[in-house]
Amino acid sequence: MLLVGVGSPLAAQDASAVAEAFETYRTAILASDGEAALDAVDAASVAYYGTMLDLALDADSARVARLPLLDEVMVIALRVRVPADTLRQMDGRSALAYGVAQGWIGRESVEQTRIGRVTVTGDSAWAEVRSGGQVVPKLRFSFSREADGWRFSLGALQALMSDHLTLWAKQSGMTDAELVRAMLLSVSEKPITPDAWSPVGR
Repeated sequence: MLLVGVGSPLAAQDASAVAEAFETYRTAILASDGEAALDAVDAASVAYYGTMLDLALDADSARVARLPLLDEVMVIALRVRVPADTLRQMDGRSALAYGVAQGWIGRESVEQTRIGRVTVTGDSAWAEVRSGGQVVPKLRFSFSREADGWRFSLGALQALMSDHLTLWAKQSGMTDAELVRAMLLSVSEKPITPDAWSPVGR
């Protein structure tokens, strides 16, 4: 059952729209439908992929090494898993759509997931995350109200992934570069060579 954090009819309408936005996103991920995902996510999510794309094209190894671990994984993934000529033709929207179509945002992140209580504050909303009928502790999904309605934000998922990567790095004793290689090799058969830390170039 969907619960609303602000007791007004307008807030209830917003919460219903937030739930619909999540279902649109969830359906797109399960179908690996990149174009549908673009209709479900907010501008900040698209902008993030645009930034990662620019870094993949332009950032040298020193710059990449200074990135947060999740961003480093994203940059190297783009360099390794997308043909250079394709990468050069992309923008943030097409990069995000490509990632969804290729299954980079895993089905497991949403397959058994629903949202519960929604709290609406102005043009932002947060929703508790439920899996198997239970609330997932310390995880909330975020949404943004844009000109054409509510949109899912990838920010909360990215923050969770970043925390997990940081913890994994500490527990494993691996360097960031070793961790990036291990992650990408687990999902791709392509070799991860030192060239992956060099810019693709425009």
